[in-house]
Amino acid sequence: SLESIGVVTGMKQIVVMAEAGDPHLKELDRIKDRASVTIGSTEETLSKDIAQAEILLLWEPRLFKLLQSVFHNTKSLKWIHTRSAGVDSQLFPESNGVARAPQI
Repeated sequence: SLESIGVVTGMKQIVVMAEAGDPHLKELDRIKDRASVTIGSTEETLSKDIAQAEILLLWEPRLFKLLQSVFHNTKSLKWIHTRSAGVDSQLFPESNGVARAPQI
């Protein structure tokens, strides 16, 4: 969880790229007192909060193109997280510098 690795400390802005009806999103209720969470699957729904987002959760791999299209609007982004394995196909040059996993 985000809590267990110390990412959610203090109030954070988190953007979640997902369909609002996804039943697994209820898991984010555990951090709602420490994070402002915006959920959306279009540029319009994310545009207000994407610039302040420190954490971006790519909940659905099919929304990867959305990530690429809004990435230029991120100003405070420190971490991109995806629920998918094999994310090397989802890397793009502009994302260089956002937190990366340590080399093992």
